[in-house]
Amino acid sequence: MSRLAVTAILVVNGLVFLFGCAMTGLSLAAYRATDGRGSYRWSTAGFAFVTVGCVIEPVFQYGIRRDWDISGIELLYLQAMEGTFLALGLGILFVSIYRHGRGRSTPGTERVPTEPARNSETVRLSVDSRRDGESDR
Repeated sequence: MSRLAVTAILVVNGLVFLFGCAMTGLSLAAYRATDGRGSYRWSTAGFAFVTVGCVIEPVFQYGIRRDWDISGIELLYLQAMEGTFLALGLGILFVSIYRHGRGRSTPGTERVPTEPARNSETVRLSVDSRRDGESDR
């Protein structure tokens, strides 16, 4: 395999790994910011599985085996592992999005509603109406 092809594969897979880690990190930050909402915990795991699934083959071929020419059976095993990680990750993401949209959360993570802020327009209107000669009686 040419040097340019190897470089292109490594750069593209490096970008996939970088963006996958960024999505996993953002999901983890959202989980922590929402006091442990379950759907964000699941999405963190889902993005991690997808990221690992995308980089299994190049890590094995270049990092472990150090050869781009692998036999048919090794390629089948690699593709099965990649597919397993991707399927698990996408399944977990599906559950996460489904639970988030349905409003389910883990026990103890429900938010307590706070007192709504006063609407400045409402206050202004009530003050203006008293200026027009209306009395409090």
